[in-house]
Amino acid sequence: MTTATTGQRRVLTVEEFRVQKLGGKVGRNALYLAIERNEVPHVRIGKKIFIFDDALEQMLGSALV
Repeated sequence: MTTATTGQRRVLTVEEFRVQKLGGKVGRNALYLAIERNEVPHVRIGKKIFIFDDALEQMLGSALV
């Protein structure tokens, strides 16, 4: 597991986010495309992509507004 904490926010790798938060119901390529379109809050460190643990809640909250 490569989860880390940045300040107060926990981050997950793309695969961890896909499995833990999305239940594996979203394909890997679909998630990377959503990241590319900036639909998923994320950070890049070098070639690595990390997604904030609360990204799903943020996305759902902004969709309801």
